[in-house]
Parts: sequence; structure tokens; C-alpha cells
Amino acid sequence: MITTAAATGTNRRAYWSLNAAVFLGFLSIGILVSGVPRYLRLELGADRTWTGLGATIYFVGAIVMRPFAGRWIDRRGPRWFLTWPPLAVAVCIVGLLAVREVWWVVGLRVVQGAIASGFSTAGFVAATDLFPPERRATAVSRISLVIYVGFIFGPVLADLLIDIGYPALFFAAAAGFVGVALVGWLAVPPRSAPSSSVGATPPAVLPRAGREPIFQRAVVIPGLGSLAASFLFAAVGAFHPEYAERMGISRAGTLFAAYALSVLVVRMFVGGLADRLGPLHVAVPGMFIAAAGAMAMALAPTAPAAYVAIVVTGLGVGVTFPALTSDAVRRVDPANRGSAMGSFMAMGDAGQALAGPVVGFLSTGLGFRWVYGTPAVAVALGGLLLSHRRAVDARVCRRVEAYG
Repeated sequence: MITTAAATGTNRRAYWSLNAAVFLGFLSIGILVSGVPRYLRLELGADRTWTGLGATIYFVGAIVMRPFAGRWIDRRGPRWFLTWPPLAVAVCIVGLLAVREVWWVVGLRVVQGAIASGFSTAGFVAATDLFPPERRATAVSRISLVIYVGFIFGPVLADLLIDIGYPALFFAAAAGFVGVALVGWLAVPPRSAPSSSVGATPPAVLPRAGREPIFQRAVVIPGLGSLAASFLFAAVGAFHPEYAERMGISRAGTLFAAYALSVLVVRMFVGGLADRLGPLHVAVPGMFIAAAGAMAMALAPTAPAAYVAIVVTGLGVGVTFPALTSDAVRRVDPANRGSAMGSFMAMGDAGQALAGPVVGFLSTGLGFRWVYGTPAVAVALGGLLLSHRRAVDARVCRRVEAYG
């Protein structure tokens, strides 16, 4: 899917298998991102608050499990998490067909999120293992390309599957995760460890992580940026079907695909830029671009304007995440990279978990434009916070010293 010089000096099979596993996983997630809100609203009759909650409650389970998954990946390597958790997620997805109550769907989505957190964390850790330290932003950016290829096709496929019926949609999403498990076994060698240089053979035994807390406080600053950007991403995912209806767009999946395509395009370039200029020098402008795009979505008068606005939103989000991830992993010892990634992604999960109920509740009371006006304000505040990163870093360090 993506050819890199870094991959040629390492295990080619591991690199291509990792690409395939991540693609299948996020193709399935893309199907669910577009399908679950419609299932809740149109099939089960949920209101906007419950629809938002059911769409994003997935990330509550991930918040709890992600830091633990990161620590376990440091100790066992990413391979196990690319195989068994996806099989369990597939079972949970099929289980959605057996329930007809909204609260049961919400419960199953929590379980899915908790289990899947290990898979996605392992994918990013495995990606950074294949690149040298000075190219980690590039590593994250390139694996993110694969993620957003899945996100481009997933919602479009959801449109076609819903025409057949919701059983077809959920079985297709489950089949994708079964594929992840089959391919993931080939994705990385057993108990692989980060190598110090490209082309080095990974040692057979993974070094044990240092005596670090489950949550890595060193990643709080980039994690706050991720929380804000993820809040916006989740709002786009949870409410784009209703937004498309209001804008006169018959195929909601094409709207989300436009967003994903813009992220895909910008991430072809952002990794190297963040490595050269510094992660936060790239992330902060990206957050302000994303905020402007979300506000334009809120105010868009026509369908063409909505497409332009969501593309601008995707460009901003696409710039932000790889840069923030690179900043997070450079703040910790390499032996604790999995734990750092888990902590960082848990903060992003918190943003996504909050988005559904918060945006659903506020927009119900204040008007539908606040579906995207609310996250626009949140991302702008996140950009302001990161633009004063030195003062914030110093304040966090004082808190860490005070509370040990």
C-alpha cells in the first residue's frame, strides 16, 4: 500500500502485513462510524443525545483500557494485540444484531471500545518500531494514511450495505476484524522490540519496561491537544448522517469520505514536515485550521459549501494528529513507548467519548448548528493552549513534582 525506504531495510512481510491489518480494521470502523448512528436513530428511534452517546461511548471503554494495553505491549510486544482482540471485537459487532434496546447497543459499544483499544495502540507502536527515532512522525503519518484509506471506503460501503439491510452492515464490519486477526499474526515478529536503527534485526526478547506509572504524565500536553482534536473528529463521525440529510446530501458516506480523503492527502506530507520543524510548530496551526473548518460546517448554507468546509476540517485534523503523536513518544524512554502511546491515545479517547453526549445535548437545546460550532470552539481553545506550551509544560511539571 505504501512503499518506503525504511521498510526495505526491515521485515517487508511485517510492514505490508501491518498495513493490511490496519486497513481492514479501520475499514470496519469506518463502516460502523457511518452505520451505528443511523441504526440508532432510524432503526431504534433514539434521539440525538442517545445517538451521539451510542456512537461515541465506544471510546469510554478505550479510555479505561488503553493505558493498560500500552504497558502490556511494552512487555509482550504488539503481535498478540493484533490478533486476539480483533476476534473479540467481531463477536461484539455481531452481537449488535441480537439487541433491540438502545442501552444494550450502548453497552456493547463500551465493550467493543475496551477490547479494540489494544489493537489500535499496537498498530501505532508497531509502526514506530519500523522507523528510526528521527522519523517517528513520518511513521505515524504513514500508518495514518492506511487508516484514512479505510475511513474513505468504510462509510461509502456502509451506504451500500444499509440498502441491503443492517445485518449485512454488521456482518461485513465483523468480517473485517476477523481479517485483522488473520493478517495481524504476520504483522510483527513474536515479542519484537523497537530497533535502534533501520535494518537492524529485532531482538528475540522484548526488554521490560521501566518502573513507570500506568499513565504517562509526560504526554499530558500533546494529549490535551489530541483530546480537543478528537472531540471534533467524533462529532463529525457521530452526526454527519443527520447533517447530510439537512444539507440535502442523499449519501452521507460521501460526506465523511470527503473528510477522510482530505486527511489522507495532507498526511502524505505532514510527517516529514513535523520532523523538520518540530511537532507543535505543525500541530498548532493545524488545530486552528480544523476549528475554522468546523465553524464553516456549522454555518454552511448549501451542500457544496458543506463539502468544502468538511475538507478544510479534514486538512486541519490531518496535520494535527501525527505531529502530536510524535511529540508524545519523544517525551518518554523508548522502553515505555507503548505505555506513552496508550496514555496519549486515552486522552484522545476522552475527547471522543465526551463529544457524542455533550454535542448532542447542547445542539438539542441551542440548535443544530452547534453540532459543529461546539467542537470548533473546543479545538480553537486547544490550539491556544498548545501555543502557550512552555508555560503549560512548566505548570504541569510543578504539579508532577508536587504530587509525585
